[in-house]
Amino acid sequence: MLNVKKKEKTETKQRTTSSGYYSTYQYRSGVETLSYAVEIINAGGDVPNAKVSWAVVLRETGSGQLKVVEGTRTAELKRGQKFIFETDIIELGSFSRSNYYSSKSSNAELVGYLVEALVDGKVVASDAKPMDIRTKVQEARNAPKRHRVE
Repeated sequence: MLNVKKKEKTETKQRTTSSGYYSTYQYRSGVETLSYAVEIINAGGDVPNAKVSWAVVLRETGSGQLKVVEGTRTAELKRGQKFIFETDIIELGSFSRSNYYSSKSSNAELVGYLVEALVDGKVVASDAKPMDIRTKVQEARNAPKRHRVE
């Protein structure tokens, strides 16, 4: 059995300063991140070489280009054993707010994810959102790499 849960998090820092009797200045800044908690439960026999691969597809703000963040984890699973891990933390954007202004910088938006559990190179369980995410993963992998010129 394969369970995938999305974990969105916003880390916020706040600073408040007073400059006089009636004036208080507040400033907040933060980072918006995303990760997934993945849980595999082995319902079959012992699996000495279980592999879980995951891919998260993002659309870069501005360019619209697809980007894939992916990884793999391996484990030895006994019958009935759970394997739980969290994917890498992906930064989606940042923000800052004060009494006088507000700004938000978005690096990317989520397109979807694909998680596959493999035994002996064969997929035995998967979770994909949206259903066509496999083509988006391939598209992002095949996208030409841009080089930044400064």
